[in-house]
Amino acid sequence: PVQFLLNTLKLSSRVLDKISTGQLVSLMSAHLNKLDESLGLAHFVWITPLQCILCVGLIWELIEVNGFCALAALTLLGIIQAWLSQKMGPHRVKRAGLINRRLALTSEIVENIHSVKAYGWEDIMETIIKNIRQDEVTLTRKIGSLRYFYSAAYFFSAILVIVSAIVPHALSKGIILRRIFTTASYCMVLRMTLTRQLPGSIQMWYDTLALVKKIEEFLMKEEYRVLEYNLTTTELELVNVSASWDEGIGELFEKIQQENKSRPPHSDPGMFFTNLYVTPVLRNISLYLEKGHMLAVAGSTGSGKSSLLMMILGELVPSEGKIRHSGRISFSPQTSWIMPGTIRDNILFGLTYDEYRYTSVIKACQLEEDFAEFPEKDKTHLVEGGVTLSGGQRARVGLARAVYKDADLYLLDAPFTHLDIVTEKEIFEKCVCKLMASKTRIVVTSKLDHLKRADKILLLHNGDCYFYGTFSELQAKRPDFSALLLGLEAYDNINAERRSSILTETLRRVSIDETAGFRGPENLRQSFRHPEKRKQSLILNPLAAARKFSILSGSNQPNPQNTPMEDGIRDLNERRFSVVPEDDQVEEVLPRSNMFHHGFHHLNGQRRQSVLAFITNAQGQERREQVQSSFRKKLSITPQCDLASELDIYARRLSKDSVYDISEDVDEQDMEQAFADENETVFETTSWSTYLRYVTTNRSLVYVMGGLLVGLKKILANCPVPQKGEAVLPSRPPVHLAVIVTPTSAYYIIYIYVATSESVLALGFFRGLPLVHTLLTVSKRLHEQMLSAVLRAPMAVLNTMKTGRIMNRFTKDMATIDDMLPLVLFDLIQLTLIVTGAIFTVSIIRPYIFIAAIPLAIIFVMLRKYFLRTGQQLKLLEAEGGFHRVLFKSNYCVTIYLDNVSFGISGPY
Repeated sequence: PVQFLLNTLKLSSRVLDKISTGQLVSLMSAHLNKLDESLGLAHFVWITPLQCILCVGLIWELIEVNGFCALAALTLLGIIQAWLSQKMGPHRVKRAGLINRRLALTSEIVENIHSVKAYGWEDIMETIIKNIRQDEVTLTRKIGSLRYFYSAAYFFSAILVIVSAIVPHALSKGIILRRIFTTASYCMVLRMTLTRQLPGSIQMWYDTLALVKKIEEFLMKEEYRVLEYNLTTTELELVNVSASWDEGIGELFEKIQQENKSRPPHSDPGMFFTNLYVTPVLRNISLYLEKGHMLAVAGSTGSGKSSLLMMILGELVPSEGKIRHSGRISFSPQTSWIMPGTIRDNILFGLTYDEYRYTSVIKACQLEEDFAEFPEKDKTHLVEGGVTLSGGQRARVGLARAVYKDADLYLLDAPFTHLDIVTEKEIFEKCVCKLMASKTRIVVTSKLDHLKRADKILLLHNGDCYFYGTFSELQAKRPDFSALLLGLEAYDNINAERRSSILTETLRRVSIDETAGFRGPENLRQSFRHPEKRKQSLILNPLAAARKFSILSGSNQPNPQNTPMEDGIRDLNERRFSVVPEDDQVEEVLPRSNMFHHGFHHLNGQRRQSVLAFITNAQGQERREQVQSSFRKKLSITPQCDLASELDIYARRLSKDSVYDISEDVDEQDMEQAFADENETVFETTSWSTYLRYVTTNRSLVYVMGGLLVGLKKILANCPVPQKGEAVLPSRPPVHLAVIVTPTSAYYIIYIYVATSESVLALGFFRGLPLVHTLLTVSKRLHEQMLSAVLRAPMAVLNTMKTGRIMNRFTKDMATIDDMLPLVLFDLIQLTLIVTGAIFTVSIIRPYIFIAAIPLAIIFVMLRKYFLRTGQQLKLLEAEGGFHRVLFKSNYCVTIYLDNVSFGISGPY
């Protein structure tokens, strides 16, 4: 696992995007565990032939040539087992593909559970996963039946081997007990060797080779290339650089060769580039940035702004051109990742603590006030994903992490997206412009104020450089573009999503209409609001979109009352669908407020409370009475395209800070028992009620067990029991009758033994199939109940659980229930009956044997208790490891990876 994690940190993001979460989780949990468990049978490949030679020699000494009959029977069983193993192969491959699909989808749902609940997709996602699970269970039933026959060959081969070896000898040489019992013991050893150890080792090597191949493919994937940099360089220079996220040249020609092999023989050998092409994401980008200068990168959506940073970082390898810089880079991604640990650990990120530099960074990033509200200041521990921090706090911690590192070049990818206007201005002034004044900075932004303050500006559109230069040069060379944006009132006060849509639309129109002449800002506003352009308008903020869509609810008259609920924004006399807000349409971003110890009354407005009430089905009557009916009508028709972001910031505190009561049809106690948290004790083993609930999951199994108990009761009721008034016959002395075994009677005895043995053998092969299929039905229903519980659990419960623990229930635990539990329960029932029957049979003749069995039973109970307690602690450690493994394929996987690349570390993991 350690090597897997280290290799994951080194993978190229282009490769990392092609690896699904289900594949990685399955590879790092189930596959590695199977590899560990199978190594115990590895040496039987060479031990088995030696044991066979020795046992056959000893059997030859006792029954001579008849011993080869036993060897022939075991060889036949081995051939049957090999055939069964071959039949299982295709089913296992198909089942592995379905498991990967199910795990990938389940992981995506668990990681984005906020969005699933916000959109109301619980039933849809549950249906999709159930369909995949149904196909998986169908294949599991086939594999379970074949595996049962494979294992049954060992349990019932004893009868076949003894009959095959002893009956021919008894018919030819007579019944000699010394030779028969000794031969039977040797046959047991030979049976164990040929029916369990040798097939198990061969199957282990077969599976191990497949696992090793998968592991090798993963370890051989393309890693991040550490480019050679010139440490003496102080400036940044890009000369005619182009790059693409598509396949590399090696993969391209490999696909070409594969298509050549699959082409018809009569086709033209030169026609193999028809379906293979590379789409560049950046084309002919050139720029030069001196030390201490700031470059502001802006552009339309999907124009390659983040790809430009990835290329400078070394993650995106350019296909042409050259890049020159020192290589000492610090990177701040769009989405800040918070690792489990203290806030200080998240900022230092493995670097040495410097009090002066740390204090300066904290002040510049406006984190002092937030730290003052925390119970342990900057040593406050954060859980997975930083759920105790708001979106703005996470963004500022991520920015502080990048600024704290001493580097020559700082890459800031939209660092102010989650910040309000006041905080953004303070951080930009104190941190970007003053604290980092001597450093080279590249800031991805869409604000005009940032473009004015930057030394250089780079505008990107569809991967091309639309403009590069200073702001004064922009006004001189691109007067149409600069005049259009400068003519928009309060452009910088609009939220980032709407500002990006405006910039995208502006660049699109300007790039198309450059030859049509200059168009003033007033004409632009009219064109944006024209009804014919509605289909091209983008409204990305649903909370602001509620006011735009309120035209559908009735009157177009203005609202006579301007309540604080509307955040001080006046309603319009005439509402139009537009991406360009007017003065009274601007959504003023609320100043940040710390929410660590405070409730919803610190949100400076009831609009966000209404969103939470709408999403979480809150039941607070007093809060709902404060919401105006007109606003509820607007909210009810609001598109839910971005509600998950609001829920992600605020719904995490529902368990502690909110006054609402969540009514969900989910037992929180069951959820906490199924997904144990680290605060719970690890010494509680599985209770008997859990076993009872597992057995009673399938009603058919309950009916069968009830029928068996009723039948047993009737048998015991019919047993003759002497009554008190009955006379007891005097005991007579035992009469010993001579038993004479003649050759004729010996034949009858052998025939009876053979018939009985073959009957037991025939019935034994099929008696476990109903149990296997019943337990698979139980497994299917348990998965459905677990999935339903996760999808319908309140967010207050889900936020306290770690992703790795939830995924371990769906991966390793479900694999154990599907594959191991049916055979283990079959062995338990069979061995329990065998041991109990042996003890009672011997105890009837020698009662002291039963007395000696009592302390042995007590010792085994104590060992079981110790084993379960230790095993649960091991499960907890595996769950922690599973959490960290799944963490690398979470929503923040690329963010984690890029942080590690920019910091050049992997040690903390």
